[in-house]
Amino acid sequence: NIHHQEECHSNQRRRKKNPYNSCFLLCHKSKNFAPVVKRIFLSIARKRSPSQNGCMNILFLLLPKQEVDYAYSEWSIRQVLEKMRAHNYSMIPILDKKTGEYLRSITDGDILRAILDMKINFEELMQTPIEKVMSKRSIKAVSIMAEEKDLLNTIIGQNYVPVVDDKGVFIGIVTRKKVLSRFLGPE
Repeated sequence: NIHHQEECHSNQRRRKKNPYNSCFLLCHKSKNFAPVVKRIFLSIARKRSPSQNGCMNILFLLLPKQEVDYAYSEWSIRQVLEKMRAHNYSMIPILDKKTGEYLRSITDGDILRAILDMKINFEELMQTPIEKVMSKRSIKAVSIMAEEKDLLNTIIGQNYVPVVDDKGVFIGIVTRKKVLSRFLGPE
């Protein structure tokens, strides 16, 4: 009986320590996922501040460029598709090869729409550069010096956020999973 009471107190402490666990059940059952996630992120941002001045050091969350797969704007549609398929990605950052600047991210859906709209055949996939494919939505990048609220507001609607330096050069990504684990902790 004493062991059972200790176990109950231990469970209560865990629940008090991390009140956001139940929010994930709500997210999975919700038909409109984004507003629920936004409320969670914003409530986290208000209640927790990982640094003294309210700014989070993005470097702690950054997956560096060397560990991220990306494509260059001059690559053909086929090259990009092959890279995405090899890594099972549905979206990939596109960079300028000369400057290293982040240009945009492209999804497999963007590529499929372009193939159908431009009536591209198999041979043309090798010659058509990915820069001719239009993106349906804009995947915004943040500066390495961005504040916590900017990162949280941006990542709400994206699986990852590209991170750039002060010249717009791509230096890596921050994933939504990494942000969630940083604020919610492992459990």
